[in-house]
Formats: sequence, structure tokens, C-alpha cells
Amino acid sequence: MFGAGLSVCTSDTGIFNGLNLNPPVMGFADKSVLGASAEDALGTSVTFQLPEKPFFSDVELHSQMMVVSVSAPNIGKAMLTPPFIPQLNDYYGRNAYFIYNKARAERGSLGIIQNVTSDQLTLRALPFTKVLTKIFETFGMKAQPSPVWPGQRTAD
Repeated sequence: MFGAGLSVCTSDTGIFNGLNLNPPVMGFADKSVLGASAEDALGTSVTFQLPEKPFFSDVELHSQMMVVSVSAPNIGKAMLTPPFIPQLNDYYGRNAYFIYNKARAERGSLGIIQNVTSDQLTLRALPFTKVLTKIFETFGMKAQPSPVWPGQRTAD
């Protein structure tokens, strides 16, 4: 019906078991950048000037996206590199980047999806207590900080 040379392909668990598919992943060398932090009523934010990127700056390519992986030290009682829990991507996006579907948990970093023409990145540091509460909530448990009793010292 479709002519000579037609190939009929079938799939089974031996072919598509998740181990035989290895899509290519492009990566670039790590680059350190300086971040400027700011405090406001919402907490701490850090703005990074992104390094020069190996992309063309032609107008036709402005719709292309990239993932900026951020691995940064903790800031007081908050973090810029949350735990690798992909179930919290929505939370990370809404609270660290303010765009719910543009943040991805990575092993040892937080990936932010940005346009290739972006020159800077601003992230909000995530408070440890809120992240821990969200982790427990994600897995069906309720957690809250213990109350501080009179005369009891708090850990800072």
C-alpha cells in the first residue's frame, strides 16, 4: 500500500527500556562569576553577570534557550543551591526565580532556563526552614520548626 522498501519498526522493552536511549547533552566549561546580593522585605537576592557565552548573537537566534547551572554557597540561613529533588522544580521556580517552569533541580546545582541573549541572572535565596518544610510536604509529611522555650538558646 505504501510502496516498496517500507520498513515496519516495532518496539519492545528490550529496545526502549530507558538504558538504550542516550540523547546528546551539550555542556561548557564551568566559569566563576561574581554575584551582588541585596536584602529586601522578601529576603536575600543575588544577581550574577553571566559570562560570555559560546552562542551567536544574531537576531534570528534570539528564541533559543539555554540552561544556566548555578552552584553557590549558602547565604546565612538561606541557599541558592537547593537539594536535588525534581519534585520541587515548581517550588524552586516560583520562589527562587519567580517563573514556575524555568527552574530545574540538578545534582549539585540549580538549573535556570534562560534566553541565550540574557546577560544577567537574579535568584532569590531559599530559606532552609521553608525548603525543609516543602520537602516533607512533598512526601506527605507535615513539619514545622520546634518552638523556642524561655531561656533556651537558639542556633544561629
